[in-house]
Amino acid sequence: MPLVWTISNVYGRLEEEKARMKALIEWRYAPETEKKFTGLGFKSEEIQLPLINSRLDEFTLTSSETGKTFRYSKMVAKGVAILNKFHRLIKKYSIADDDHIIYLDGDGQIHTNHVFNILGGLKTGPFVAGKRIGEQGIPESRIKQERFENSFVEEHFGVQLPDVQCGCWGVTGKHLKDIYPHLNAEGFEVELDVMICSLQKGVTPVFVDISVIPPSVPSTYRTGEDDERKLAYLMNRFKIGFPQLLEKSQQFAAKHGPLPSEYVTIFSSPIIKDIKF
Repeated sequence: MPLVWTISNVYGRLEEEKARMKALIEWRYAPETEKKFTGLGFKSEEIQLPLINSRLDEFTLTSSETGKTFRYSKMVAKGVAILNKFHRLIKKYSIADDDHIIYLDGDGQIHTNHVFNILGGLKTGPFVAGKRIGEQGIPESRIKQERFENSFVEEHFGVQLPDVQCGCWGVTGKHLKDIYPHLNAEGFEVELDVMICSLQKGVTPVFVDISVIPPSVPSTYRTGEDDERKLAYLMNRFKIGFPQLLEKSQQFAAKHGPLPSEYVTIFSSPIIKDIKF
């Protein structure tokens, strides 16, 4: 029987990390959760929750002077952490083709029970993406920025996508193994990365509604730095140089209104301006 691997990120702030981990474990073993999994045809032992993406990459160092070994941990970006987990799923746990891998953001904006929305969608396709409804707690400036970023994907593949960057999505084991060699996200562009690699494989996502509420913990998203990384990722993925970026942003503004001024400021970053094709 296929296994269900539920992965979620808990933030590197220690107390929040402990609280999120505790909440996930309590949710997993709650009678109501067991009943919902059973209703979808899964047995309790087929539901796995061993991999919680804490964004902490643990490693050990041994002192050359004392011979003592110390454990350290360092923050890693969201994309790096998720891809590390995918690597372990494939190499260490040898996931089966018909296993289900579900990712859920850990900031509390998306209720854990939306796992079942994704799981139900995986009965009809190998890739299921969340489509946010309500958009509570998401600033209008962020919504417009994401629409601009998503338009890179839509124009390249000639598709219309209701959402691309929802932090709740799922894939089958086979699909993950198909796209994993092509994933290269480092940060918050990981949802874009999964979408792009899926479309390149000819797989269009099944979309399911995901309601969004204000986050229960502060986001670790770094406005400016993470915006810049996402935009550079898209430009390099689709070979769009800086002049083409300016033209594209003007076309978007003419159709949808101007982009947020704080977002446009990253266009002057050397990292963005130096991208040429």
